[in-house]
Amino acid sequence: MWGLLMAVVSSVIMSHAMAGAQFTGVAEERLADITLPFEVVLEEAQQGVTLGVSLTIGFPDGHDFLTGEIVDVHWIDPNTFDVHEARRGLEVNNVLPTFIDFVGGVGEGDSIPTFAGADVFVSRPTVLGPINIDPTDLVMIGAGTNRVGIVDFRDSTSSLHFQKLARFGSWFWISDFQWENILLGGGNISEVRMSTMDTRGARFYVFINYDL
Repeated sequence: MWGLLMAVVSSVIMSHAMAGAQFTGVAEERLADITLPFEVVLEEAQQGVTLGVSLTIGFPDGHDFLTGEIVDVHWIDPNTFDVHEARRGLEVNNVLPTFIDFVGGVGEGDSIPTFAGADVFVSRPTVLGPINIDPTDLVMIGAGTNRVGIVDFRDSTSSLHFQKLARFGSWFWISDFQWENILLGGGNISEVRMSTMDTRGARFYVFINYDL
């Protein structure tokens, strides 16, 4: 699937620019379709460890997170040692040089391990948006990455579709395959959030192809 995704992406990437939480892209018209392709470099994750206190992460070597920031937390399931888990959209609350905690009741996804000593990776998500695309107009949508990470297609209030991606993994949906459109059931796509658990950062490829 990675080869197919890269072939599709490489054939439609024309131009892009990233600036903070905003993006601009050159839209290409193809038989009344619009394609928005992006190649995005993600910030590296910072490695921490659970302290056995709910929603609290320690950083023995320090960190640079600030109160009020929105972050994602990644880890490998301690029971299986090979399953990537993640909780996304957490708001940083208290900050000290060697630990942070999070606002309670915030975030989506897996539950952060509550015991002490679990390695976790905290990263600031990169956001593509604002956009405004009706999921019923989609022809093709997908994402791929060279590192372990997550991609979250969202409306204005919540997730429409969230996908974990392995190293060199990809996900896509194509209307011509007559698969169920799993992005239906909410509002229009308003942004795409991505983050990685890799301390080296990551490169993501995102494309959205839709009818006018």
